Amino acid sequence: MNKQVSDNFAKVRLWHFALAVGIFALLLGAFNLFGWSEAQAYPHIQKDIFLAINSLYSNAPALAHNLTQLGDASVSLALLLCFALIAPKLWEALISGSLLSLVLCQGLKALYAIPRPARVFGNDAFNIIGEKLMGSNSFPSGHTVTIFTTLFVLLFAFMPHTNKKRCFFAFGIILFGVFVGLSRVGVGCALSLRCVGWGVAWVHLWDFWRACGEQDARFCVARIALWFAYFHAFLCD
Repeated sequence: MNKQVSDNFAKVRLWHFALAVGIFALLLGAFNLFGWSEAQAYPHIQKDIFLAINSLYSNAPALAHNLTQLGDASVSLALLLCFALIAPKLWEALISGSLLSLVLCQGLKALYAIPRPARVFGNDAFNIIGEKLMGSNSFPSGHTVTIFTTLFVLLFAFMPHTNKKRCFFAFGIILFGVFVGLSRVGVGCALSLRCVGWGVAWVHLWDFWRACGEQDARFCVARIALWFAYFHAFLCD
């Protein structure tokens, strides 16, 4: 299995990185151009869709709670522990991608300081499932970035050989990630415009593409050191 994963990662090219950066820059540029990145404007331009999605998930609170847990690094990575021995290349890619997501996600959270829904709309305006968060680190969603990082690594690690199967596999992976990401809206912890959070996941292609061909031990040391920082960052989201 490790050979299959390595072969699939070897097919990832530099243009994936260029595409990732382009999408990421376009989304950030749009947010700043239209003033959507302002702490006061961002929540209100999506209030209606936020309330609609939150109301929809409130019909199945247990499902929303369980889905959002998959965006927790401790849960998603624990589910993949079985691959640590049989496909270590997958874990190299996953950790490398996670490190970049740590920098991007936490940097954007500090830069934009978007308040949580409960802080903007009040506690009684929507349904809150589980813990009530009142901070100013709603954007981008750390849980969304985490699940998309994990899913895109899995996507390229186990990409089928035929085009037809690739389409179904990719569509299923992305759709599942969307449901998990939007579950953060369902539990009332984050706002619904996660496009930048999803765009961040694409940027990880570059990091794990480079890491898959890198055998230098110093990268292994860096991954281990930053592994703990990754957990600290995302368990606080």
